[in-house]
Amino acid sequence: MNQPLFRSAWLRNLLFAGGLALLAACQSAPPPKPEFIAASIAGLNHTPVYIASFSVGEGGGPNIPEWGGGGGVTCCYRLPYKYTPGMTAKVRWNATNTREAHWKEAIVPIEPYEDGGGRVWVHFFPEDKVRIVISNYGPGHPKHPAPSPKQSLRESKGEQP
Repeated sequence: MNQPLFRSAWLRNLLFAGGLALLAACQSAPPPKPEFIAASIAGLNHTPVYIASFSVGEGGGPNIPEWGGGGGVTCCYRLPYKYTPGMTAKVRWNATNTREAHWKEAIVPIEPYEDGGGRVWVHFFPEDKVRIVISNYGPGHPKHPAPSPKQSLRESKGEQP
């Protein structure tokens, strides 16, 4: 019985099974989900008052013209990868039509979002109301959960959307 080493069926099968086991062990597991992401910040102004600057938590935002915004984006807000009910953020803003500063501040609920988040959209409304929306969709898109400033302007004039 002088068979070459790999001609033996049982040894060949054993080596094949061992090779498959090694390949299966070498496959990498998917990377773990991050605890936080660095989300960009954009602001939307639904008022007739210029917002000279604003911040969300430790992240700053761009200035926002009256009834506008969304074009300027800054980095970054430390956003949890997964939404947790009850999340809030401190928002500070300087709303002024003069050179004089008029700083305001509010603790604002962060609206529910899908895992992985998106851009932090800060909506400024009349009477110092603020909404924080996390979305990959911009204002005016049907999947963006808040109105666009243009919609708010039309409504303030009594026009239909």
